[in-house]
Amino acid sequence: MHLVNWNAISRPKNVGGLGLRDAWLSKVAFLRKMIWRLLNEDNKFWVEILKHKYMPNSTILQATTSPYDSYIWKSICKAKDIMKDGFSLRIGSGNSSLWYSVWSELGKICDLVDYVHISDNTLQVRDIWLNDLWSFNNLTTPISNNIKEFIQGIPIPKFCQIEDTWCWNKSLDGCYSVKAGYTFLLNQALPTNELRHHRNLASSPACPRCSCSIESPIHYMRDCPHSLEVWSRLGVIAHSDFLSTSFIDWTIKFASGSDGFKFMVTYWWLWRWRNNFIFDVVPWSIKHPPDAGYIKVNVDGNCIISSGFCGAGGLLCGCDNQWLAGFSMNLGKVGVLAAELYVIRQGLMICMDMGYSYIWCESDSIEAVRLCLLSVIPLHHRLAVVIADIHQLMRKSNRCLISHVLREGNASADLLAKHDVSQVDSFKLWHEPPSFLGSALLADSMGITFLR
Repeated sequence: MHLVNWNAISRPKNVGGLGLRDAWLSKVAFLRKMIWRLLNEDNKFWVEILKHKYMPNSTILQATTSPYDSYIWKSICKAKDIMKDGFSLRIGSGNSSLWYSVWSELGKICDLVDYVHISDNTLQVRDIWLNDLWSFNNLTTPISNNIKEFIQGIPIPKFCQIEDTWCWNKSLDGCYSVKAGYTFLLNQALPTNELRHHRNLASSPACPRCSCSIESPIHYMRDCPHSLEVWSRLGVIAHSDFLSTSFIDWTIKFASGSDGFKFMVTYWWLWRWRNNFIFDVVPWSIKHPPDAGYIKVNVDGNCIISSGFCGAGGLLCGCDNQWLAGFSMNLGKVGVLAAELYVIRQGLMICMDMGYSYIWCESDSIEAVRLCLLSVIPLHHRLAVVIADIHQLMRKSNRCLISHVLREGNASADLLAKHDVSQVDSFKLWHEPPSFLGSALLADSMGITFLR
C-alpha cells in the first residue's frame, strides 16, 4: 500500500515533495525529442530507417500505426498525438513540391483537392509567389477559398532565402528541448489566451495588452511590458536571472526567496490586473519623442477577431514631428505576430526607398521587437524569413533602431492599421495625413495617450 501518491512526490522539495519529475510527462517529453529529430535530422541513420519503414510518403505528424508495428513506434505516435499542436512548418526557399510535399499544417495539398491538373503537376511552392505575394491565378487545378486563405497567411521571404524547416511554437527560438516539452505538458491549466484559444474558448491566442502573438503564463506574468513595469518598480527585475528562467523555475525561485510574500502578492495582483485590463480597459501609457537626426517610423498590426483578417499601418515623421509619409495595407489571415513583423519590414523598406538611412522604428509588439533585435536569426521560427528580411534591412541602413512603445502611445499607427483591413486595395501610401487620423496624430505628437 502506497502512503504517498506520485503527485506529492513529484512536487518541488521546498513545497514538501522529492523534486522528481512526473514519470509519464517526462516520457512523453523525451519521445517528443525523437519526433523533433524525425522532422529535422534526416542525416541520422535511425531516422532513415523509421522513415523508410513507417512513413515513406509522409512526415511523422501524418503517420499512423497498425497492430503489428513496434512498441517504440506506437509510443512515438502516441506522444505525437498529445503534443502535435506545438509544431508548425516554416517556409523558406519554397523548393518543396506544391502538391506532394507536406509544407504546411494542411498536409499534402493533393489530398485536399479533387484532382491535380497535369499542367500543375511539377509546380513548387515558390511558383505561386508573385511580387512577394501568393498568387493562384495561373493554377489550373481548382483550390477552395479556405485553402487559399490559409496559404495566404504563410509569410514569404523578400530578400533572404533559407531552407524550409519545422519549428516548435512553445519556445522563443523555435527549437524543441525535453525541458520545453515537459513545461508545455505541465502548464496547461492557467486560462491564458493561449490555453483558451486551444480549447476554442477564445478567437486568438494573442496577448490583449501588448499584441504578442501568444499569451502564455510566463508572458502575462513576467515578459509582457505592462508586467515588466510593475516588477521594475518593485526593484526585483535587477536580478541577473529574473528574465532568463522558465515559468516554473522562476515562480519557485522567487516565491521561496526573502521577498517571497511580496512576490506572491504581486503575482496574484498581476493576474487580477490583467483581467481588469481586458474587461475594464485600464490605461497604461508612455511616449518617447524621436531623437534629432533620425526618421521616426511608428508601426502597428491589427487583427479583427471575428474574421481573423489582419491589417497593418505606419507613419514616418522627422524629429520635429513633421509628417513625411504614411501607409496602410490589408494582409489577410496571417496572425497578429506576422502582421507586426510584416509592418516593421514594410516601414523599413519605405524609409530606404525614400532615401533615409538613420531610422528609429517603434512597434507596440514586444515580441516582434525582441525577434528583430536577436543577434542570430532563429531559423526554426515560423516567421524566420520575415525576421531575416528585417535583419538585412537593418544592416543596409547607416543606423537602425527598433524599440517598443506601449500601445496607448501608438494611436496614429493603430488607426492606419485598422483602416485597410476591410479595403480592397492591399496597399496604400499616404503622402498627406488622412483626415480620419484627426486628433490621434496631434495627440501622438504632443505625447498624449488614448485608451484602447
